[in-house]
Amino acid sequence: MAEDEAVRVPDGPRRKGTTGLKPWLVITTSGQSYIEEVGKHSITRRTGLPAQDLLVLDLILSYPSMTLGRERVIVIHPEHINAVIVAVEVLVLNSNDHLVAPSVQDLRNRVLDLNGMPIR
Repeated sequence: MAEDEAVRVPDGPRRKGTTGLKPWLVITTSGQSYIEEVGKHSITRRTGLPAQDLLVLDLILSYPSMTLGRERVIVIHPEHINAVIVAVEVLVLNSNDHLVAPSVQDLRNRVLDLNGMPIR
C-alpha cells in the first residue's frame, strides 16, 4: 500500500499524514469506466494539480459552484458534480449520487459517440 493511501482509523481521530480514500469514477478517453479508491495525494500526483485546488471538491467545506482551469487540468464543481478533467481521463467524485448519475451517463455517451462506438 502506498503511503498516501493509508487507511483511516475507524473510531479514532485522524492521524497526521493519513488521507481518507474516496471512490472516484474514472472515465477514459475510450469510454471505459471503473471505480478506483484513491487518496488526495494520489490525485495530485496523477493530475499534477496542487492539493489546495482539490479543496473545492471537499464535501465538508461549502464552496460555491466554480470551475478552475489549470495548465493541464480542469476542476469543476457545479452544484452536485465534483470532477477533475485531464487529457486522458475524467475523475468524478460521488458518481452514484442520484443528482450526479444523469450527468455521468451523458458524459459516457458523448465519449463513446466521439469514438464511434455504439451507445447502450
